[in-house]
Amino acid sequence: MKLMVESNNAALAVIVSTDLPYSALTAHALADDGVPLVLASDLSIHGHALKTDGRLSLLFTGNNDPARPLTTPRLTLLGRAIVAEPEDREPYLARQPGAKLYFDFGDMRLYRVEISSTHLVVGFGRAVSVSPAMLKIKYATIP
Repeated sequence: MKLMVESNNAALAVIVSTDLPYSALTAHALADDGVPLVLASDLSIHGHALKTDGRLSLLFTGNNDPARPLTTPRLTLLGRAIVAEPEDREPYLARQPGAKLYFDFGDMRLYRVEISSTHLVVGFGRAVSVSPAMLKIKYATIP
């Protein structure tokens, strides 16, 4: 989706050991097949949760009109983090070149987001679920 391609970061929500949600800002990228990639340190709260539980939600937003924030387009992905493939390194670093400084630290881990469901809001009261398959088709058509 255009929101994933154009945004440089996303809100990442995970479940921590207390079974409560925790959210963080993450710098994401997209793998060559359109799957979101997230880099996290095992030492961070969200990185530890990704490693031990894996359930997550990512929220991508479009341009915000401060006077009417609920009209902001947004896409929420729900799914599970799985350890990324070696070939996912280059797309991530191409999108987030600043991560080269710490990408290879022992506590850093790159994840692919295995999407189970999505929710797209294109304005106040205008929402629709988009299948993960349709999301991939839409990604493939973006130049």
